[in-house]
Amino acid sequence: MNNALDINTKTNKFINGETISYTLMSAISLFVLFALKQILKVFLGVAVAPSCIIAFTVASIVSFFLERKFVFGKKILASNTKQIIFFIIRVAVNFGFYKLAEFGFYNLLDMPITFSWFIAVITSFLFNYVYDRTLVFDCGYEAISVKQSRIYKVFFKNRYVFLSGALALLCISVLYIIYSTFPFGDTTVMRMDLYHQYGPLFAELYDRIVEHKSLLYSWTTGGGSSFLGNYLNYLSSPLSFLIFLFDKEDISLAITFLVALKCILSATTFSYYLKSSFGKDNYYVSVFGVLYAFSAYFLAYYWNIMWLDGMIMLPLIALGIERIFNKG
Repeated sequence: MNNALDINTKTNKFINGETISYTLMSAISLFVLFALKQILKVFLGVAVAPSCIIAFTVASIVSFFLERKFVFGKKILASNTKQIIFFIIRVAVNFGFYKLAEFGFYNLLDMPITFSWFIAVITSFLFNYVYDRTLVFDCGYEAISVKQSRIYKVFFKNRYVFLSGALALLCISVLYIIYSTFPFGDTTVMRMDLYHQYGPLFAELYDRIVEHKSLLYSWTTGGGSSFLGNYLNYLSSPLSFLIFLFDKEDISLAITFLVALKCILSATTFSYYLKSSFGKDNYYVSVFGVLYAFSAYFLAYYWNIMWLDGMIMLPLIALGIERIFNKG
């Protein structure tokens, strides 16, 4: 009885062990889609259409097995044959969502193709959960009644930290919508040195990786200079390699995405610092995480994109120093 009460007080219809696990598995599948598409197209020279079809198919299969293993698990009632048949139908419907979004938003409303992708991804995410749960896997139970998974326990323990990241995502999305910024328009965040210096450096890094060129020296800057030095100073963030999820002509869009991501991660790490250092676990942790992420330093200085990693790491470094002093 206590266990059931504990589950009900910590979950609800929309946020529970099943929905959190499903969201994580969907994010992994989406990353597989974009990563594989770029590997095939950029690194292996496969044409655009086959790259998209292959990546879409593989990502869908990955999604199927991840959901079967980590989301619905032993609650599956459907036979293997039924799962395969309805899964194939689901893949076709998902492809239809993209084509409809492309036709409606890109062709008719003349909105950016990236916005069409955004709408298709959100629509597929919501549809797939209901469809997979009821038809593909035939799970005849309420999600709220499922025993908490390890994924959900981690989420619930750090729920206000994740809420901070979600609020930062909401805030940066509103700003991007207001200024018609990617993925809600064609505007980018390329300003000042981000446009004149860092953008070209990212483009050169893209070329050097794709074309298997040396990272040691570059002849494209003046009479030549060390590219390795520029890489270590400006480009060596672990997040920088996410630019390869984009095409070279979309480097400015990739950088716009990186700025938003670093803002979200800054909110998350600062909230984690407050939670761990002060032992607080409430909405104030989330609010102050967002305030940190949108501080004057970020708003006025985001165009020095490499220093945003400092905003992400500072709370973790401070927490580490505190633990050295307090716990040895």
